[in-house]
Amino acid sequence: MESVPLYKKIEDDLKNKITTGELAPGDQIPTELELSVLYNVSRITSKRALSDLENEHLIYRIQGKGSFVSKSGKLASGEQKSNDILFILPFPDNLGFGDYTKGIINCLKHTDYKLSIQPSAFINHDNLQSIICQYAGLILYPETSSSNLDTLFSIHLDEFPTVIIDKKLSGIDFNNVSADNFSGGYTAAEYLIKNNHTKIAFIATHEITHSTSVRDRYLGYLKAVHNYGLDFYSKNIYPDVFDKTTLEDYITDFLKYVSKNHITSVIAENDLCAIHLMKLAKNMGFDLPKDLSIVGFDNIQASAFVEPALTTISQDFEKMGFLAAELLLKDIESTSRSEKPSVISVDINLIERESVYKIN
Repeated sequence: MESVPLYKKIEDDLKNKITTGELAPGDQIPTELELSVLYNVSRITSKRALSDLENEHLIYRIQGKGSFVSKSGKLASGEQKSNDILFILPFPDNLGFGDYTKGIINCLKHTDYKLSIQPSAFINHDNLQSIICQYAGLILYPETSSSNLDTLFSIHLDEFPTVIIDKKLSGIDFNNVSADNFSGGYTAAEYLIKNNHTKIAFIATHEITHSTSVRDRYLGYLKAVHNYGLDFYSKNIYPDVFDKTTLEDYITDFLKYVSKNHITSVIAENDLCAIHLMKLAKNMGFDLPKDLSIVGFDNIQASAFVEPALTTISQDFEKMGFLAAELLLKDIESTSRSEKPSVISVDINLIERESVYKIN
């Protein structure tokens, strides 16, 4: 009878402990040195055993910390299921994002699931297997439409329950909940048109390709001005412009463009951009809203308190949070994966305030 290679014996012993549950998901595996001492073998042999287990996705390694049992490595029935939901939020101190959290918590309150909120830096390749082991599912608000593509694609391939909110990710089909940003852009432009504005510009503070939500608002604006037979004004939509100037200089230059082209109204990518625009426009002598009407997007708290109060497109963040959690729970509890992800678009609402002037 052929003798079993030493690395194979180590591998089989560890695999048996994983299968029987003696080593549970997230448990640390003995180090190469510890295994070499335990089995009286070289570190090359113990390293081979761990490498084979890693290749089978039964364990994962975290640099500087060691090797751990993967969630997929728990082969026996009766696996202990995590009740923690991970919510990745890029700007946790932004008050507007609190409504997402409120919606998620409202959805989870009658379940056994708990919510954990972490910043964007928590999602990285080194932390990937730890996330899969420790959490039942993920709700992610990405900073841009191409953030962490390598890590997120790995999550997608591992079929880890995930819902993306606010944006869509390029080339990866995740469950998604976002506002109807295209309708938002169209509604903002049409509102200005119905107030007799014929020269309407769009301003963004990042390249349009960075965010599908801003891109869709821009496309909605373009469709509206096209449908009404008007020209579009979007001098700002150029690659690399933001590498060459500060935000203040960029908006100042944009306002010079507004004056030169006799533009009477602007749709801003979001309320923060709109508020910056209003401040600098006043500094340059614009009489708001008579000289320049402005519409924002998001309806953040500050939008109601600027002068003049900002007309804006409101997103129902709380509803989006609730629907994202509802979609995630359905995915977690499902015994099979749907071939086609669910995509939910939430209606927007125009909030009329004082920043739009009706031209006679």
